[in-house]
Amino acid sequence: MKVKLFAFISVLFLFFSPAVFSATQSLRVSGDINIESVARDLGVEPGSETFILSQVRLRIDADLTEGVGATVSLINERLWGVDDDSDSRINLSLAYIQLDEVMDMPMAVRIGRQNLRYGNALIVGDPYTNQFSPDTPSAFADLSLRKSFDAARVILDYAPYTVDLVYAKIEEGDTSVRRDDQNLWGINLGYDWSNGHGITEAYFFYVNQGKEEIEDKRGHVNATGLRTQFHLSEHLTLGAEGAFQFGRKAWEGMGATDTLKAYAGQFVSQYRFLDELNSKINLRFTYFSGDSGSGSSYNAWQPLFEDQTPAEIINILFPNSNALCTVLGGTIVPREDVTLGLQWTWVRLANSYFHPSGLDLYAPDGDVFTGSRVYQVNPDKKNVGNEINAHMLYDYTEDVQFKLSGAWFIPGSFFDSANDNTAYSVRAGVNVDF
Repeated sequence: MKVKLFAFISVLFLFFSPAVFSATQSLRVSGDINIESVARDLGVEPGSETFILSQVRLRIDADLTEGVGATVSLINERLWGVDDDSDSRINLSLAYIQLDEVMDMPMAVRIGRQNLRYGNALIVGDPYTNQFSPDTPSAFADLSLRKSFDAARVILDYAPYTVDLVYAKIEEGDTSVRRDDQNLWGINLGYDWSNGHGITEAYFFYVNQGKEEIEDKRGHVNATGLRTQFHLSEHLTLGAEGAFQFGRKAWEGMGATDTLKAYAGQFVSQYRFLDELNSKINLRFTYFSGDSGSGSSYNAWQPLFEDQTPAEIINILFPNSNALCTVLGGTIVPREDVTLGLQWTWVRLANSYFHPSGLDLYAPDGDVFTGSRVYQVNPDKKNVGNEINAHMLYDYTEDVQFKLSGAWFIPGSFFDSANDNTAYSVRAGVNVDF
C-alpha cells in the first residue's frame, strides 16, 4: 500500500510540475468522499452483516491547447479496518482525451476510460450491470461508483440532431487470441425537441460473447430500440422505451448456441405538484421477457450493461431479466435543506423460473453450486415480492450532505418457506463534494 501511495504522489507531482503546467491553459481539481455505516441481512448465509465503507474519488480536468482536453479520475472503495492489497488499492476510474471541433466540424472525439450512458441506461450504463464491481469489496459491490468503460467515441452534434458512435473493449482475453475478447459497438441517434421539452433516441448495439465457447461457437447480442421522453407541462413528464434483442445465446461449457429473441419495454412518468413542499410522484413500469425452457429460441432478456436500480435489495438479488416490475415513489422537501423520499417496488416473474439443472434453487449470480447466496424457491410461483425504500437527505452545507436510508424486502410466494424472511438494508452516511 505504501509503494502504491508513493507512486500516486509521484504522478501528481509530475502532473503539477511547471513543465507540464506551461502547456495547460487551465486545470480543475475536484472530487468527493462518501462514508457510510451499513447493516444488511439478505435472508440467507452469511446472515446479518455490519460494516463501514468509504468511497473516495479525485478528478483532474485539464484544458490544453484549443479544443483539446484530458480527464483523469482515481477511485478507492474500501471497508474500514481492512488494509490489504484488494481493499486499499487505488483504481483508475476515468482517463480519457477529448478533441473538440475536429477538422473544424461539429465533431468531438473522446478516447480512453470514460462513462457511457444512453437514455435511461436500459442497455448501456455500467459494465458490471449495476450489481457488482471486481475492484469493490463484495459486501457493497452493488453500491460501487465505478461505471467506466475503455472506449472510443465520435460525437456529431448537428443540433437538434446528435449522432454518437461508440466502441468499447469490455474484456480482453489472451492478447494472442483474436476471438476471445468481448466488445461493444453501437450507434445512438438523438433528436432534442425545441426548448428542451423532450428527446427522442434510436439506437443499435452489438455485443459479442467472446469469453464463451471460444473453440466452438460464440454468442452475440444485437439490441435495437427507441426511446422518447417529453415534459408535457410544468407538472407532467412522460417517457417510454421499447427494445428488441436478437442473435445467438452461447451456453458456456456445452458447445452449443440458441437463437436469441428477447424484448423489453418501459414506461416512466413524473408528476410535480409545484407546491410549497416541492412534492413529486414517480411511476415506472418495466417488462423484461423470460424463457420458458421450451421452444425453438431463447427468449430471456440479456441485461448487458444496464444501470437501473428498481430497488436496493431487489437489485442485489435479481438481474433485469424475466420480470414485470412496478415502482411507485415520491419525494417532499419539508424544509429547504431536508428531502424525504418513499418508494414501493413490486416484482413478478414474466415466466416461471427455469434452471437448466432442474434444481429448485436460485442464486443471484446464476450459479446454484458455487454462488455466495443460494435460495430455495418454488419454480411454479411468480410473485417475487415487494420492497419498501425510504430515505432522508440533509444538506448540512452546499458541499456536505448527511443521508439515512432503509430498504425492506418482503419475499413473495416464489421463495420457499425455508428462506422467506424479510430482508433489510439500513445505511447512514455523509458525503462531501469538493
